[in-house]
Parts: sequence; C-alpha cells; structure tokens
Amino acid sequence: MYDYISIRANENFSKKITVEKFVTLIENNLNNLKKESQASFSLILDNFIIIIQGILATSNGSYSFYSDSEFTEINLIEIDIPQGAESIFHTEILNLAINIASLLAWEVHDHETEKVLYPKNT
Repeated sequence: MYDYISIRANENFSKKITVEKFVTLIENNLNNLKKESQASFSLILDNFIIIIQGILATSNGSYSFYSDSEFTEINLIEIDIPQGAESIFHTEILNLAINIASLLAWEVHDHETEKVLYPKNT
C-alpha cells in the first residue's frame, strides 16, 4: 500500500512540461535518484523504494495509464511512498518534493489534507 504527495503547477493542472525537461531537471539537480522509466525515478531510503512518477493528468487530476512511455508532456508528479516510510522519512520525502517543486516553480500538495505544503514560486 502506498501514500503519495503530489507536485503540480496549480489545482487545475493547466501547466505542462515536456518529459524531456522533467528528466533533464531531475538528472541535473537530484543525482541521488535513479531513472526507472521514461518519466519515473526512484530513491532508496533504507529498505523503502520511493517512486517519483511524472504523469499527464486531466484538469481534475485524474489519470490512467499503462506505461509512461506514452507521455510526451506531464502536468503532475507523484511521489509514491510505501506504507510505513512516510512516518520514518517525513522530512526527507518532503524535502525531495520541495526540491522538485522549486525546480519547476510548482507547488507540493498533500492529497489527504488537501493542503498546499509548499507554495509555488510566483
């Protein structure tokens, strides 16, 4: 079971970036992440695997996909957190989300509380 934190430009997902730009930003700025697929990376914290997934979502944040190889653009990044890892690595995971959001001038959104945890740069 997973929990997740979302990174988005705004609440209606109206701003997109290319997958190429996403990958370049991650690879050039967060070298502790391992590329897993066209639009996903992973980070290992102890025995937990944290997944960072770029997604092309609808205007309400919904999505469905079999493979991220179909994406040329993304408007949502989800950090998937295995059950139990969030309580242990809360600070590390939130800092990762903030680092990614700041690179894009996007915001970090907690889906459980519906709160913006890190405001986008304006």
